[in-house]
Amino acid sequence: MQNLVLGGTALTLMIVALAVNRWPAHLFHRNNDSKTQTVAAFMVISTICYAFVYLYDILKTLTNVVLDGRLFFFRLVVLIISAVCGIIGLAIINDPYIGVNIAISGGSVYIALAICVLLGTRLTIS
Repeated sequence: MQNLVLGGTALTLMIVALAVNRWPAHLFHRNNDSKTQTVAAFMVISTICYAFVYLYDILKTLTNVVLDGRLFFFRLVVLIISAVCGIIGLAIINDPYIGVNIAISGGSVYIALAICVLLGTRLTIS
């Protein structure tokens, strides 16, 4: 249950960061440069991957299904993809104005998510 609360909080913050930075709008806007669209793509992919993992965790908790090796590995891979995409998206940005905006609204969420991925994986294994 603690993992569901932590995961729900992280997912909520990620969605807020998407909304504040308008990443989905930047992804499909024609007048944006390729750098902005690339960052938007990484952030959207990161959030979608994490949403699938969180949905899986909810279903697992509600049905009390035990993770077998393949499902655990798949969940771990999707979590790592989510965290890596978020961090790569942040690393691409080096414009100070955009960087400050992201650091205030969403950047720390993705870095915290990467830490939660590692901690959550260790908690699940033990």
